[in-house]
Amino acid sequence: MEPPEVTAHAILVDETRKQILLIKCIHPTGRKVWGFPGGHIRVGEKVIEALVREVSEETGYEIEAGRLLGVYDNIVREASSEEVIAHIVNIVYVAKIVSGSLDFSRDKEILDARWVSFAEAKRLPMSPNAGRILGDALAMLLGRM
Repeated sequence: MEPPEVTAHAILVDETRKQILLIKCIHPTGRKVWGFPGGHIRVGEKVIEALVREVSEETGYEIEAGRLLGVYDNIVREASSEEVIAHIVNIVYVAKIVSGSLDFSRDKEILDARWVSFAEAKRLPMSPNAGRILGDALAMLLGRM
């Protein structure tokens, strides 16, 4: 098996701190799920550089990285056999938008992107890992971390 992939992702909230930006894409299991903008870190690329590049490509926003939310192991297993089909290490930052407007049309892997309330975010289909990240992000944003 290949070594784990490493990705950088951003938690972006609106100015009122009542909405969070989510993207919809295809999970390694083939399901369509919601998650956070970001993506793979290229060889020789620093984590923050990858974060800024990926968020710009996926959302149209230029961002500035803030506090590290956490590092998450995303181990995806085949449902019937429990065989590992992907192991992705997600490095997640809270970030601030400095310019741009929402436009996900440049990235063909993104099916949708939108601002949603925290309550709606909790109801959208997410992978278990994205659900953990959302819980931690909301706890931090609401001052519980």
